[in-house]
Amino acid sequence: MKRAMPRNDAQPFQSTQGLIRTGLVMSCFVGAVGLLLTYPLTWSFSSDIMHTLRIPYMASLLAGASVSHGKIYNTRFNGTTWDDKNWRITTNLLDQGHYQSRMSLANGYLGINVAAAGPFFEADTPVDGDNINGWPLFDRRQTFATIAGFWDEQPTTNGTNFEWLNQYGGESVISGVPHWSGLHVKIGDEVLDASVPRDQISGFSSTLDIHAGTMQWSYTWSPSAGPAVDVEYEMFVHKLYVNQAAVQLKLTASQNVNATVIDLLNGDCALRTDFVDKSFEPVLPFIWSAVRPVGISNVTAYIYSALVGDDSCNKSSRTQITDDSVLGANSSSIAQGIDVSLQAGKTSIITKYIGGASADAFEDPQSTALNASWSAAQQGYVKLLSSHIAEWASIMTPDSVDSYRFPNGSLPDDPNILELQITAVTNPFHLLKETVGTNAIVAAGNNSKLDVNSIAVGGLGSDSYGGMIFWYVGVNFLALQGSVLCVSLTYQL
Repeated sequence: MKRAMPRNDAQPFQSTQGLIRTGLVMSCFVGAVGLLLTYPLTWSFSSDIMHTLRIPYMASLLAGASVSHGKIYNTRFNGTTWDDKNWRITTNLLDQGHYQSRMSLANGYLGINVAAAGPFFEADTPVDGDNINGWPLFDRRQTFATIAGFWDEQPTTNGTNFEWLNQYGGESVISGVPHWSGLHVKIGDEVLDASVPRDQISGFSSTLDIHAGTMQWSYTWSPSAGPAVDVEYEMFVHKLYVNQAAVQLKLTASQNVNATVIDLLNGDCALRTDFVDKSFEPVLPFIWSAVRPVGISNVTAYIYSALVGDDSCNKSSRTQITDDSVLGANSSSIAQGIDVSLQAGKTSIITKYIGGASADAFEDPQSTALNASWSAAQQGYVKLLSSHIAEWASIMTPDSVDSYRFPNGSLPDDPNILELQITAVTNPFHLLKETVGTNAIVAAGNNSKLDVNSIAVGGLGSDSYGGMIFWYVGVNFLALQGSVLCVSLTYQL
């Protein structure tokens, strides 16, 4: 029988880094919503917290979207700017292998954490010999992806506050699903992924677009055995259609060159699960993988990916990738690849459309995930992105956040005020991306099972604190406006 909710109390924060996910803000520390009610959403930063940050949140310009021009403010972080009019944080600093430099996206049902260099799976590079996440799991620090409610049942965790309670039922910890956003590029024997050599990357930029709920990366990759290639990634987790997400890749080579684009579902992210099944579909461009939480026999999650390319792609070349250096060591990993003929100066576009569902909220999760992936591919990226942006626009309107601007729209020349302005926008964004709105519930057939889980400590892109939900999250979430779900964040016994 699946337990309704983990029940451990929190222990004191391990460090200030435990409060900050990455960049200027995850100050909400999503599950610790009680702190946000003690301190206003517009937190200022103490010097010790700011000192722990490596790189601010990274974010993205919408492909093809019109951008109104406003003043760009330099933050106290080197190479990092805030576009106050368009709610965008941009950095030109690439810091690989550090959790502080990664970003999480979610829609309240699906969630994922991605690498600094792109939408990849990534494990931390040890700092002073340490790459271990904190209490209670004390496991390897890495990117994470999951589905709301996807907890396991296990006898103990590596750390606990009340060990004697385990005799009455053990622990319940958030489980992962295969990391689904990876879209790698291979030229010769070299692969563009999270660990791409730093000296092969130039002109790096990444942006979090809060207005649109998207993440984008842009840079030039210069593999040693091939020509320089301009690379653009953009991804989003659909705010209205909770089973859908998409990642788009644009490649522009400086010379003609053949490449392979690899669509990867990385099972190294599926922590605390048992492998169920997976498949490469030979006719339609799908791969899929299924896992269930350890100790839970009646819940299975399915992740589908449809790979779609433009005319530069040789569709008949699509094949299953079996290289262990790509797949990793987990049985739930699966990948497909397609050959792409890059022509000098001409942009090639490849997109993967994700469908995800588990039996926690859907009676037939496999069909739900398949249909979500297929319908997303049928709509196409532009139409799918448009409906996602429209839903975010209806939820987080400009008048729904605090403003520290002068009447003329500018900000005072004060770094503290600038940071208050930034967090006035980013704090509610990071909370709202962990909730499912009323429109999304209606779009899912009035599925009330989407409205049963509260917010875990690290949200849906982290297994920090074991994905547990603590008693002090019992507060009422006020709607920023009528279309936002007013959700009571109560501890569920």
